[in-house]
Amino acid sequence: MWSVVFYIIAGLGVTFLLFLLLALFASFHIEARFCSLQNCSNASLSFWWIHPFFIAFFYNYKEKDYYLRIAWWKVSKKKSVQKELETPVEPEDESVKGVEEEPVTSAEPQIEEKVEDEGQKEAQIEQPIIETVEKKPDKMDNLIGRIKKSRIIFFLSHKNWRQKMLSWLLRFFKTFRHLVHFECFKADIRAGIEDPAILGKIFGYYQAFSNALQLKEYGFDLCFEPLFMENHFEVDGAVKIKSSIGSLLAPFGVAFLTFPYISTFFLWRRYKRKMKRVR
Repeated sequence: MWSVVFYIIAGLGVTFLLFLLLALFASFHIEARFCSLQNCSNASLSFWWIHPFFIAFFYNYKEKDYYLRIAWWKVSKKKSVQKELETPVEPEDESVKGVEEEPVTSAEPQIEEKVEDEGQKEAQIEQPIIETVEKKPDKMDNLIGRIKKSRIIFFLSHKNWRQKMLSWLLRFFKTFRHLVHFECFKADIRAGIEDPAILGKIFGYYQAFSNALQLKEYGFDLCFEPLFMENHFEVDGAVKIKSSIGSLLAPFGVAFLTFPYISTFFLWRRYKRKMKRVR
């Protein structure tokens, strides 16, 4: 009896662990397409996790169309064609004319207002009594003493602890490089202005920027076509990224597991002892 219960609990635990690992490390994909041309402008966004049949979302900005799928459950906005009903407008009958209304003169009662002369009223304005306030001693006198007693200054004054914290911060920020993986980043830009000198500078900055960062090696495909002597702008591109919940939580896990707890704890104890001696 107890063995059967144990096997059931073990099976449920293994199933939960596998589902948790799948939720953490299964990648989700985000794709965005955009275009701004002379004829039309549109943008769309699509998202799916694990598989498009499992969890998926799509939205079209121009048509205001969207759908959400979670396994067999689906919610979508159906395109409804609205037909305007043409109702005949009846012409106004010119023969029927409104009855001319006689102007009504409303006699407003004249109210005689008695205005008193301002010279007869004497406004007694009480002058504020100015009291001399003695200046208190400046509070900045003890500023240096407070700085010396500060916990942050005490921790930063130790070189060993500073080095550990610096390496911890560098390790923490390095994990942000692996948050998102760009599968595709493409943009075709056709732009121009009337001043060819300014456009030439912009195109030169673009060439220097793309060559210095070597964007094509990292999957970035940018194409800029200058159009001289005309004001014009067109863009057409797409972005595809891939990540996972585990990748997004990785920086926090690294920060939690690699923090110098022991050195910070002993340094905190030394600070407490120092404060007791000062008191």
